Amino acid sequence: MVGALAALDSGCIYRVTETWAHRGASAYAPENTLPAFEEVVRLGLPGVEFDVQRSADGAIVCIHDETVNRTSNGFGRVVDLPLEELRRCDFSNGFPGRHGVKIPTLREALEVFQGTNVTVNIELKNGIELYPGMEDQVVRIVRDAGLLDQVVISSLNHYSIANLRGHRSEE
Repeated sequence: MVGALAALDSGCIYRVTETWAHRGASAYAPENTLPAFEEVVRLGLPGVEFDVQRSADGAIVCIHDETVNRTSNGFGRVVDLPLEELRRCDFSNGFPGRHGVKIPTLREALEVFQGTNVTVNIELKNGIELYPGMEDQVVRIVRDAGLLDQVVISSLNHYSIANLRGHRSEE
């Protein structure tokens, strides 16, 4: 993932291009997993994007797809599976030398980036499954992790973005 940032220097605007990790460093470790997030830090990348969905018992977990079918040895919709059942799946997704990789919660993922300068883009995957209240839950987890100044929350669901309005003013 490449992003362009505008910067102002002596009255001139120029663009700086940064390379961010998409779904963690997914070329080096299974996507949206702790090993992929740890690689971001190891590689010294300035930013990371990853996706979150909500499990049947309300845990916010890092996964792109609405199902576990593509990225794990399990089967089923994330929204229908409790965290304990999701944790029984292996999310190593065929990576050589990787096995027994568990789905991380958002809280666990954010712990990887505490004490770093990595900017974290959390994409709410709530366009197909709507997950009412997910925005508030994610903001609460980010706040508890002490990373409000380091996190950007995004979504392709414009209602979700509207629900996020006002959160910064509450801080």
